[in-house]
Amino acid sequence: MPKLGDMEEGVIANWLKKEGDAVKKGDPIAEIETDKTTVEYEAFETGTLLKILVPAGGKAPVGSTIGVIGQPGEVVGAPAAAQSIPQAPATPVATPVPAAAAPVASDNGRIIATPIAKRMAEERGLDLRLIKGSGPEGRIVKSDVENFQGA
Repeated sequence: MPKLGDMEEGVIANWLKKEGDAVKKGDPIAEIETDKTTVEYEAFETGTLLKILVPAGGKAPVGSTIGVIGQPGEVVGAPAAAQSIPQAPATPVATPVPAAAAPVASDNGRIIATPIAKRMAEERGLDLRLIKGSGPEGRIVKSDVENFQGA
């Protein structure tokens, strides 16, 4: 759930995509409602909407995962709660960009990183496997790439 102003939680007013739909980075995928406004929420990744974790009308705290985007056929583990990050090699739709852990590889060896961290590392020619992640579950975030001082 993205942070929109001073909110602590938001409501999924409507999903604009359904599970199994293909999405492109930047596509509007859901409408998020706060006390003051309703905003379209865009996909961070290109792939398939594998799992909706918070249904339309459902509330979710800021920073919680509301859905999962990955590749067709990927299996999404059953999270304990909507705010937990799936253990599958898929990318959460909404993940906060916090601070403190180590890069975590999924079962297939894929490094878990935010889209902006992946893009920055690629632009800088950095190997994500060498960067220690400080996000939830060891996710590599933007500041990890910015602060990386490789050998």
